Amino acid sequence: MPLIKTGGGVTQITGSIAGNTFFRNRSGSVMRTRTVPTNTRTAIQVISRELLSKLDSAWYTTLTATQRESWSLYARNVSMKNKLGEVVNLTGQLHFIRSNQARMTAGLPLIGTAPSSPYALAEQDPLFLPYASSSIQLIAFYFNTLLPWVSENSAGMIVHVGKPINKTRNYYNGPWKFLGCILGSAGTPPSSPSYLESLPCTIAPGQKVFFKVQICRADGRLSTPSIFSTEVSELALPFTPFMQDNFNSYADGALNGQGSWSGPVVFLVDGTLPYEGAKGVRIADGGINDILKPCTSKVSSQVSCYIRKDTSKGNAGTYQSIFTKDNAANIVSEIGMFGQDIKYYSNLSLVTLLSNYSLATWYNVQMVWRGPPDYKCKYRVDNGEWTAWVTRGNPGSIGPTTQTLLESWGLLGGGVAYFDYIH
Repeated sequence: MPLIKTGGGVTQITGSIAGNTFFRNRSGSVMRTRTVPTNTRTAIQVISRELLSKLDSAWYTTLTATQRESWSLYARNVSMKNKLGEVVNLTGQLHFIRSNQARMTAGLPLIGTAPSSPYALAEQDPLFLPYASSSIQLIAFYFNTLLPWVSENSAGMIVHVGKPINKTRNYYNGPWKFLGCILGSAGTPPSSPSYLESLPCTIAPGQKVFFKVQICRADGRLSTPSIFSTEVSELALPFTPFMQDNFNSYADGALNGQGSWSGPVVFLVDGTLPYEGAKGVRIADGGINDILKPCTSKVSSQVSCYIRKDTSKGNAGTYQSIFTKDNAANIVSEIGMFGQDIKYYSNLSLVTLLSNYSLATWYNVQMVWRGPPDYKCKYRVDNGEWTAWVTRGNPGSIGPTTQTLLESWGLLGGGVAYFDYIH
């Protein structure tokens, strides 16, 4: 691949001429042989071309003369930069197509009349932060909720994604695929983070994913693209755990009154059989008991806990679990040993996750929950496969999670159960 040093009558060159393509990278100006894809009629390309054709036709047949003049006036007052970094002014028709192609790709309505004074492009969001999780195949987007588009109907943040590449690469320029649009709303503005789980491909640790982001205002203003990237993480979500406790620093005896825990004295801190460290929590009682710890309010988070039962699985009414609640005492998420199986609680019903668990064995149970727009949860055992996103334990729970609770119910025949290492 040759490098080029320009001078004299030509100082910069970009684009393709005949069979050669010119561009710049960190090494300077570069020329390479122009490559033509073997299939230039992929489904995405066909849709994009059809949309361009429709918008080009709409400029002449749908827009009125007054509307076309409004775009021309907007174009004369809005400057942009070309690939060489030079300031240029597009035509009104190009601005109409540029704005509406992005809008219609995202499912937003066509804008016939151009934005009026003040003439400007939509603002960018320098606070935008993507996060990609391989363990639950989810992408979370953090964004500035104070920007105007957030509170506008028919506005949105349009996100395209590139193919996952090696994490050592720091540059990506396509191809891009439409991933989704975070819609603004005057009534219920979107909250950060927002989630997208319909990924075009599987992501894995060791990869980096690039995103092209544009903000589209309700009046048709469209920002210039911003490019962001993130390395794929194995963690479920980029949050610190909802709460952490290993019980090692507590005094032997009742857990009640230690570390903000409150509940019956049958939950005992001792060193009989901890999972890690010196101490854990033991329950030896046949009644219905739960002990809770208030936590910092979080709309989206995760928590893990080790649980164990050593005697008598009993029937379905015999269980021990860890669960979370909101301020209205609605169960957000719950997982534990119920009768013979490890189950989670979703939509007021128990769902089996692991059949016929073994006695005298520690199990790591994990829960992840997220906030708007759908308020759902995921579960897994011992770092196995995550469930799909499911309805919260109580479907009425749409507020932030505020408590972690340990619960035992009907430990038959003097059975003994244990909890340890919440993280």
